[in-house]
Amino acid sequence: MEIGKLFKKGVFKMAKLSAIAVDTQKVVGGVWVEHYLGYSFKIARMDNAEYIKYLKTLIEPHLKEMRAGSFDAEKRLDLTKQAAAKCILVGWKNVEDEAGKPIPYSPENALELFRKPELVDLYDFIINESTSAARYRQETKKESIKN
Repeated sequence: MEIGKLFKKGVFKMAKLSAIAVDTQKVVGGVWVEHYLGYSFKIARMDNAEYIKYLKTLIEPHLKEMRAGSFDAEKRLDLTKQAAAKCILVGWKNVEDEAGKPIPYSPENALELFRKPELVDLYDFIINESTSAARYRQETKKESIKN
C-alpha cells in the first residue's frame, strides 16, 4: 500500500514542523543538564554557529598540515576541546576541586579540565549531551502550560 493511502486512512498522522523546531537561544545559550553525580552543566548544541565559526578559526592555520596528513589526531582533538570549552560548555554549578573548593566556570577552566586525561569522561559527557536534539527544541504550548 502506498504511504499516501496510509496517511488518508489515518494509519500515519501528519506532523507539524514545529515538532522539530529548535529554540535558537537554547542552541547557542545552552540548557542546564544535571549529571548524576550532582554537577550541573550549561551546554550549547554541538553544531551551533559560534562553535563552528570558532573551530574554523582554530583549524585555519593548520589546513596545510591537515591536507598533507601531517597534523596528528591529538592536536586535532585539542582544537576541538578548545572550541567546546568556549562555545559548547557555557556554564556550570557544583564543580569543585579535590579540596572541595568551588571551581568558577570560565572557558579557560573548562579547557583545563577537558585536557586532563583522567577527566575524559567529563569531556565525553559534555559532547554527548550537546548532540541531543530534543534538548534544544522549542517548547510547545502544552509544555508551557505544564511549567
